[in-house]
Amino acid sequence: MTMRKNKTYADIYRLTAAIIVFIITLCVVFGIVSQYERVETGDAKVSTRSFYYDTAEKTIHFEWECFNSEVTSYRIYRSESGGNPNFIKAVASNEKLYEENIKENVMYSYWAAAYNSKTKQCSQMSPAVSICIDSALPIPALEDSAPELSFSCGDVGAYFLNWSVIKNVPITSYRIYKKVSVSNGEWEQVKGVESRRTSYSADVGTEYKVVAFSYINGELIHSKDSNTVKVVAMA
Repeated sequence: MTMRKNKTYADIYRLTAAIIVFIITLCVVFGIVSQYERVETGDAKVSTRSFYYDTAEKTIHFEWECFNSEVTSYRIYRSESGGNPNFIKAVASNEKLYEENIKENVMYSYWAAAYNSKTKQCSQMSPAVSICIDSALPIPALEDSAPELSFSCGDVGAYFLNWSVIKNVPITSYRIYKKVSVSNGEWEQVKGVESRRTSYSADVGTEYKVVAFSYINGELIHSKDSNTVKVVAMA
């Protein structure tokens, strides 16, 4: 009698475990499907799949992807030195960009947008990815690098944070932090800004730091913290 009861409990346990595994599998499958649910091209999301500078060919390689909509071509935009994005070319849906004749010590920013010629819809541009090339310097790892932070005073008494560009490394954003507690060194994120930005408004009496981020092919990496700067009133 006892053996039969134990066998019944074991059967119930195995059945319960199988049901739990089945439910988890369904959640994972439907999660993946919903992540790439098909949408109109105007609502599609484009992300950077690959971006790097080929030192031998002196060429920027830029690849992008869009999983959740029908795309017939992509529109590529570029800016220099933090300017507004300008349309440079349209490419077929299976192509990528090879950008030659890059000027050194100039920050280039790139965006891609999906286009559907059947519906005449264009998606929002992907987040900017920016790079500034200096062939005299090695290509560093972002994790081992850090922006240099300073502040300045504008013509009308406004104050600004200013940070340096990490050369030869693609950047997709910066995050600005302010110190909220001197006693325990606690920091709070103030703002995330585009990679083409190298300045941000600041408050007198506040201490700041900046971190550079790169989000490419689903991998998020970041730099070391910049030096800290306390903004003080200037005569």
